[in-house]
Amino acid sequence: KIHVNKDSSILFKCTTNKCSASITVDTSNNMIRESGKHDHEVRMEEEIRNVIRGMKRKLQEDPSRPIPQVYEEERAIFGRAGGAVGKLPRLEGVKSTLYRTRLDQLPPLPKSADNLQIPPAMSKTLNDQQFLIYCSNQIVSYCSPFGISMLSQTFHWNADGTFQTCPQLFSQSYTIHAFDSYSMKPGLFSALP
Repeated sequence: KIHVNKDSSILFKCTTNKCSASITVDTSNNMIRESGKHDHEVRMEEEIRNVIRGMKRKLQEDPSRPIPQVYEEERAIFGRAGGAVGKLPRLEGVKSTLYRTRLDQLPPLPKSADNLQIPPAMSKTLNDQQFLIYCSNQIVSYCSPFGISMLSQTFHWNADGTFQTCPQLFSQSYTIHAFDSYSMKPGLFSALP
């Protein structure tokens, strides 16, 4: 429990019933006074549940954030607050829970390409430029204005399709790259039936 005193110091009291432990700190977080002793074991399981709840909350607020990044941020916060980071489950132990939390925030996946509806947010670049250039029931193609310009200005293209790694509902990924004097750069991406 937290209480701000008249002199702007902050009193932290243990939240366990009948525990008299407390600490008072000034505005720079320097300890002024410590009182009482904890007469109970540390509730580590509850602290760990709170860290995982924090991870879930961050994913609910922004489902686009990478799960390993959210995990590492919450782990670091827990460690800086004096938590026993070694007691936290490894990422592999909570990954499925975090992915499920994120999936609950997203629209349901279509069952077939015939039902595919691409939301406006996924049709534009971060700079609000058109990115989705073609969408039918069978083919989806993405290319930014920069990609179109790059492809139109180069004489050497490399086109490649693969069946190994393609989005669900499709059978093939197809990309067109432009070669400039330095390297091959992706210009267009398509998902094909």
